Amino acid sequence: MTEQTNKASDAFCAPGQNQTSEQEILQRMQESSAEQSMAGPFSAEDFDNMLPADKKLNPEWLASLTERGQPQVFSAEKNELKYIGMPVGGIACGQLYLGGDGQLWYWGIFDSRTQSGYSSNIYLPNILGDHYRKPLTQDAHIPMDTWHVKQGFALQVKRSDAVTRRLLNSNGYQDIRFRGEYPLSKVYYQGGDEQVNVALEAFSPFCPLNVDDSSLPTTVLRYTVTNTGDSNAQVTLGGWLENAVCPLTAFSALGNRVTQTKEYAGNVSVVHTVTPRNQGEQAVKALISQSGYGSMVLSLLGEQDNTSGYAHILGDESYADDVFDIHGPNHAQAPILGDKPVGGLTSHTVELAAGESHTFTFVLSWHFANYAEKDAGEMETITGWGEIKREYARRFADAEVVDRYVIDNQTRLFEQTLAWNKTWYDSTLPYWLLDRAFIPLNALASQTMHRFDNGRWYGWEGVSCCPGTCQHVWHYAQGMARIFPEIEQSLREQVDFGVAWKESGEIKYRGEFHDQIAHDGLAGTIIRAYREHQTSEDSAYLKRIWPRVKQSVEFMISEDGEDSGILRGKQFNTLDAAWYGPMGWISSLYLGCLQAGKAMAEEMADEEFAERCQRILGAGKVNIVKELFNGEYFIHLPDLENHPTEINTNQGSFISQIMGQTYMKHLGLLDVIPKQETLSALQSLYKYNFAPDAGAYVMAMQEQVPGGRWFAMPGEAGLVMCTFPKGGADMAMGGRKGDLFAAYLNECMNGFEYDVASGMVWQDMVQEGLTCFRAVHDRYHASKRNPFNEVECGDHYSRSMASYGIFTAICGYEYHGPKGELAFAPKISPEQFKAPFTAANGWGSFSQSFNHGEQSNQLELAYGSLLLNTFSLALVGGSEPNSLHVSVNNQTINAKGQLTENGQYRITLNGLTLSKGDSLSVLMSY
Repeated sequence: MTEQTNKASDAFCAPGQNQTSEQEILQRMQESSAEQSMAGPFSAEDFDNMLPADKKLNPEWLASLTERGQPQVFSAEKNELKYIGMPVGGIACGQLYLGGDGQLWYWGIFDSRTQSGYSSNIYLPNILGDHYRKPLTQDAHIPMDTWHVKQGFALQVKRSDAVTRRLLNSNGYQDIRFRGEYPLSKVYYQGGDEQVNVALEAFSPFCPLNVDDSSLPTTVLRYTVTNTGDSNAQVTLGGWLENAVCPLTAFSALGNRVTQTKEYAGNVSVVHTVTPRNQGEQAVKALISQSGYGSMVLSLLGEQDNTSGYAHILGDESYADDVFDIHGPNHAQAPILGDKPVGGLTSHTVELAAGESHTFTFVLSWHFANYAEKDAGEMETITGWGEIKREYARRFADAEVVDRYVIDNQTRLFEQTLAWNKTWYDSTLPYWLLDRAFIPLNALASQTMHRFDNGRWYGWEGVSCCPGTCQHVWHYAQGMARIFPEIEQSLREQVDFGVAWKESGEIKYRGEFHDQIAHDGLAGTIIRAYREHQTSEDSAYLKRIWPRVKQSVEFMISEDGEDSGILRGKQFNTLDAAWYGPMGWISSLYLGCLQAGKAMAEEMADEEFAERCQRILGAGKVNIVKELFNGEYFIHLPDLENHPTEINTNQGSFISQIMGQTYMKHLGLLDVIPKQETLSALQSLYKYNFAPDAGAYVMAMQEQVPGGRWFAMPGEAGLVMCTFPKGGADMAMGGRKGDLFAAYLNECMNGFEYDVASGMVWQDMVQEGLTCFRAVHDRYHASKRNPFNEVECGDHYSRSMASYGIFTAICGYEYHGPKGELAFAPKISPEQFKAPFTAANGWGSFSQSFNHGEQSNQLELAYGSLLLNTFSLALVGGSEPNSLHVSVNNQTINAKGQLTENGQYRITLNGLTLSKGDSLSVLMSY
């Protein structure tokens, strides 16, 4: 968070100013248990130590953690649609929501900044993450920087002489259901005497590993209409879009909004632009400088070069009627110089026999590439600011060019998107787990992420809040590195080891925003450098960045000063304060960066540096246990003599205490903390930090640690940031009691919870890890808030992309692209398992089965290519197999198997390359 947080802290309201009684806590917990059937019942004694040691989780709820279950569908009947807003635009193209009823809303595509709260102060509500406690609703007034746009779709049905018209939203249908499978939204409309159902699929083209196809400023809406009656029905679909170009500008002096109808290759469109009143240089410059200057297009796609329908300029407010009442051939309309003209599209009428279906496809495209001066804020510190635009301006001149690109490439764009959706959900894993693991990646399709036309990526922490692609927030994220490794690679090279890097090896943790380092983020960035190397196809990337990475490892070693493997001095971190003295958290990350540094040095044939890293690492593995392990978990030894008033966790159980060790599991590296102490620390985190009622815990802690933002309400479960089972809460605030930063210790923050949950799964604490993971998922149920907006410091918070790490941990997934190494060790139902995977150049499915002494494994590649030198598997049979048979597309190939030190079975394939559609099969007999 930025320095503006300090200004906000005075206005911060703590969850509870008065001590909450034990009886009130108990009552809330019992009420919550009755509603959610997660845990309980509890007695007063369970809360003697604030957190019940026995979580009393419901056996049925526990069983649901690993059961396949059913896709989660939200319904209007249960009042579950009002908060839903799934991003349906391209990544780094602004922010556009699809609501639970299929209506587009939250039009944050016009500008570079989007407000995330109710206050006119853009910073305060973002910092407080108020959209968790007070989530936006689709029909609520959204102030200031977000615009309402007149837009919608409607259905006309004619059966015999009866004609009905319905809006395709909650005003037209009562029976609406929503299924979100990011990036795909599915909305179902049913009911009515006309006996016609409608199913909507809405998405922006999305394909892992293909960044350009996934970052188009466009939204596709495919309506499939089905005749469920016994007789023929004539159906027509209409859509309309307001010209909202320059939404906050009055044009009396600057120009006019212009709307035209056009036809292209059988597709009809309404095209919205703006023109200056005169063509003088100053007039044009003044118009271009306006927020939201650009263009937008709504098209109706045709089939096999047959014209799709009609385009019109609509003249009144009854757009659902007007769009159907105007008929005639397509023709170019003269520009309309109204305030905000509305263009409409009407399909040809299609006659459906009983049981027959037809799909109508609309495409909405936009082009608002300028970063207006007034919207800069902290962004003006970016190198080259003032000249840069959104990246799509490099590829497309305006929205009409975007629209035609989508039309011309629709087969590939649509098929890739649907193929990924099918691959992701064609799995034995629980639907809820697959949903929640992927949902946070929609932050990339919000105003959290920006892509500039100079090739650079830039991320806020959350929507328009806290600048600089902040290291120690983004280094928790795991999803983007696996789905779009190119983005993470670019951020390391252009930002961390580029504009933010200093000759000393220091890295400014917010890029150009200020000249400050954060030890947790710096160590994590070094670890990520190795991850980005692993997700590359060869070693060229590592060779480019290695000199600077090595110097940054050297800097971290200099901060140690004693080659002890422990950091002891000032350590600024993601909780927005400097902590002093050794602690498990940041020293584990330091050990992790030494382990990653050693691995990179070995691959770069720098044996001397590798040996140096190993020597310090060896000392650190001993010292971190000797100095910081209290017999149960790792603690913080604050420097009270020199810094008595600083925030600290002393004897507390802190959520990220072994983060560096968990990172090693994600990357297939050796442990930096011994297994026994690792397990003990994770068990303690579950025992002492997992609260079946985290909100009640925060309220009860107000006397000792006042404050804390609402990211878990009373009755909601979560993993609390820091608890004090052995005392010390009275010391934690130092001299900063009531400070927002100190109050962080009370909170539940999703990204931290996900990191711990993945660590638990990696260590075979599967039930505990999934319990923590599911608690977050349940907190974001649509009956309470938007399931597709994980909130912390701003909406669509980037740290939540740590969720993907739980998925890879469940799969036991390890990958090293340059070495051609791929490994799996499923943690759930290994005897019958299937899940998707990604690699440097391809993605597909991995499956495993075990029956009657035979283990069968298969890789099916759905996209790109995959180089394999080794393919390693966990042995379900428990011993080395007696026989091995390997084939590609049913053709036997030569392969050798060998049992490794870690118990996996490594199959050597010697440079096998799989292409799209290929299948690799392994059969082992015991």
